[in-house]
Amino acid sequence: MRKKANYKEKLKKKKKKKKKKKKKKKKKKKKKNEKEKQNGQVHLGLKKLMK
Repeated sequence: MRKKANYKEKLKKKKKKKKKKKKKKKKKKKKKNEKEKQNGQVHLGLKKLMK
């Protein structure tokens, strides 16, 4: 029984680690989107200056 319980606990820990990695990836995507938005705003600003 103990071995099975330990095995299940290890699996749970592994699953938790995987979830954390996924969250980090999502954060990176958000940063990329923010950078793209900032770049877009800069381009809009340049267009306004050109006019």
